[in-house]
Amino acid sequence: MIQVATQLTVIGDQARDVYFGSDERNKSKIKLVLQQFANYCQPQKNVLFERYRFNKRAKEAGKGYDQYKTALRKFAKGCEFHTITPEEILRDCLTFGIRHVKVQERLLRESQLNLKRHTACNAMP
Repeated sequence: MIQVATQLTVIGDQARDVYFGSDERNKSKIKLVLQQFANYCQPQKNVLFERYRFNKRAKEAGKGYDQYKTALRKFAKGCEFHTITPEEILRDCLTFGIRHVKVQERLLRESQLNLKRHTACNAMP
């Protein structure tokens, strides 16, 4: 309880608004409070967009092979390739191959896009 009070004293007004605006029942445990702030502050990840960036990454002129490989490794970290399914591979290829830029951008903005939703979006005029 003292740790939570100390944290609330030093974090500032905006962070206190987040704390008091949450529905967490057990706000007296510092681990839970810190986890709540971590969840609030971390940006949501869009794996489809991360894979798009990875697949579109080309070697830049004047940059060496090692620099290119390092950049690809950095991009690959957010792609969750270790959990990829055949349906996700198909969805990714269909999305990356779309020639209509506006449709592709709309699909890339959806962080929870699945193959069924992908097909429905492309059926629209």
